[in-house]
Amino acid sequence: FGMFEVRVCSTRHFHAGAEPRVCAISNGQPTRLEVKLTTCGRQYTTRRRPALTLDRGKNVCRFDEDLQLGDVRMEDTITIYLEGYFSDGDPSAPSPACPGRVHLGSTSITAGDLAKRHTTTLVIFDHNEHIVLGRTRRPTLVDFAVSPDKLPDGWPPPTVREYPADVPHCLMLTRGTRGDVEPFVALARGLANQLGWVVTVCTELHCKPMIKAYSRVKRGAVRFRPSGGNTQKKIRTALSLWAINSKSEILQAMMLSRSEVEFFGSEPASVYWARKLKPQLLIYGFTMPSIAMIISELLQIPMIGFILQPSVIPTRFSDAISSLEKRSCHCVDKMEHSFSGHG
Repeated sequence: FGMFEVRVCSTRHFHAGAEPRVCAISNGQPTRLEVKLTTCGRQYTTRRRPALTLDRGKNVCRFDEDLQLGDVRMEDTITIYLEGYFSDGDPSAPSPACPGRVHLGSTSITAGDLAKRHTTTLVIFDHNEHIVLGRTRRPTLVDFAVSPDKLPDGWPPPTVREYPADVPHCLMLTRGTRGDVEPFVALARGLANQLGWVVTVCTELHCKPMIKAYSRVKRGAVRFRPSGGNTQKKIRTALSLWAINSKSEILQAMMLSRSEVEFFGSEPASVYWARKLKPQLLIYGFTMPSIAMIISELLQIPMIGFILQPSVIPTRFSDAISSLEKRSCHCVDKMEHSFSGHG
């Protein structure tokens, strides 16, 4: 346990007006923003009125305020909330009593991870774990800083990790359940260990602990960047479970046709990371080819598909969707075969 001092530096790319993914305010611009940290049942909130810079959607709000978090352990989770005020209501009042107060989004990180680097930038998510976007479709970010002399006793000092500019950088785009992401982590480790590449896996936030657990490599590096979304949460609904467990080829075809559409919401974040990281190669999964094509054309870099579902690769010899049942009506089987096969 110990006193952990964190500096809230700024937030960037927040939306200053109406945006369904951000808030319900129909018009106007925020008069102030507020960052709130909660951990171990305690709450810490920025109190200064920050300087807002609204510049064609590239909005910046500078806080530069230190928050002292008491009795924090490295494994404790810190939840960060970003809230905006669209009126001159009382900032200390709860949301129902202050109609101008809007919850913009939140994120979380362990105290140890926050103290690992001198500066840390976190992405803000909405209640569905989609990334909150600004007017220019950039992810909303919050910047933090820590000082080595403001850490609790016994904590390791922050480090700076730099990568040589001449090391090839690969960006992997994949989304889905753990089974969809694990093979990409194995491939990323192979590219790092055997070729010395820096590999960034852009995927859903729930996969971050797994990627971090396997990020220790002898050469190169394996890193994580969030794409937004939570497939595991979505497929646990009653309707999703019913459709997945169904033996109907028609439902299979409907799910196959929707598989890429469901993940296209990650396009703004994926493009942002690609522009920022400037990779030399894209490797994409089954659910991300359209996003990969956009980035490949935008940055003029090659793309390679890492497809783990052989039944969806065009061929004359197998069906895209294996027939799970035969109906008594031959016409129905023939109709289903017409859209479930490549032959």
